[in-house]
Amino acid sequence: MIPNFPLAVPGFTYLGRLDEIDESHDILLENFEIFIRCPECASMATIPEKDFLTCNCGKVRVDLIEGYINNMQNDWLIYVKDM
Repeated sequence: MIPNFPLAVPGFTYLGRLDEIDESHDILLENFEIFIRCPECASMATIPEKDFLTCNCGKVRVDLIEGYINNMQNDWLIYVKDM
């Protein structure tokens, strides 16, 4: 799905869709707080430390089971907060 909104978000760096993230982003993923943005409704949230999160439209739902995300989707938009 191609979002119908601008990808730029002030204060954040867009890394790409989940299926576009590669080893070159590993250092960012390990050292920065990760944010997921819904490609449909554009709502954005950080990955929770426990429990779950959903976006405004329900397309992005992150369920954590023992610290792992169990339902990742390739079209999720991945951001890190600028330092």
